[in-house]
Amino acid sequence: MVATNYTFMCEQGANFLEVVTWKKAEGEPVDNTGYTARMQVRREPDADVAANLTTENGKISLGGVNGEVTLSFSAAETAALVPGDYFYDLEMVSAGGAVSRIIEGVFSVNREITKA
Repeated sequence: MVATNYTFMCEQGANFLEVVTWKKAEGEPVDNTGYTARMQVRREPDADVAANLTTENGKISLGGVNGEVTLSFSAAETAALVPGDYFYDLEMVSAGGAVSRIIEGVFSVNREITKA
């Protein structure tokens, strides 16, 4: 299956929370029980990692039979991102080690104007 292309919009200095549903080609959710997930955000594909989200670090949680993948990071973490466009992809890893890239695209950070 080819990864879906999607642009995330992130507000610098605000909490980021997005829910993606992993689906089969027929539209049925994929049961992600037993999987781990990882997503890296980079300014350029080969640049240093600007944000690292994984199930291990708690920034990704999985919804089991519903196929939901919840991505989140705090206002303090988004405040540390330089405004502009980044690249990302989201990979699901089965218990057996098979990797599926389910979504990829641009991660756009909009500049914060009001600051504490």
